[in-house]
Amino acid sequence: MSRFFHSSAYLRKILNWTVKGTTAEVGWVQENVQATVNQHPVLSTKAAQATIEYANHLYFRIAITNRKLRGDPHPTTKKDGTVDPYHASGIIFSESGNRLTSYHAYKNGVVRFSKNKYNVDNPESSGSSQAFKTA
Repeated sequence: MSRFFHSSAYLRKILNWTVKGTTAEVGWVQENVQATVNQHPVLSTKAAQATIEYANHLYFRIAITNRKLRGDPHPTTKKDGTVDPYHASGIIFSESGNRLTSYHAYKNGVVRFSKNKYNVDNPESSGSSQAFKTA
């Protein structure tokens, strides 16, 4: 007689990662994004691949700024003067290669997706504005 054994480790989705245009250590990005994807019931079943890269709309600019590759984690000053703190950017894809959402991953463990339906809010990051606070 056999029984089925399920553990949370067994049920976790393991993403296939591609790192584009970065020379920085980005293991923390993979860990944070992976953990956040696994918290979302829909995204965890659809997501299969992920990239770490600089936002697509900036690919048309000069590839190297201040001797750092554009794919390295970075802070971003927005048009309104606010600062999006040090973060890495990337894209989550389905098994068939369709883009599901993009993300910003922060050193404090917060991951925010471009499609709000995938954001898993918790007491430390309730809403997108909370993810951008530095204090």
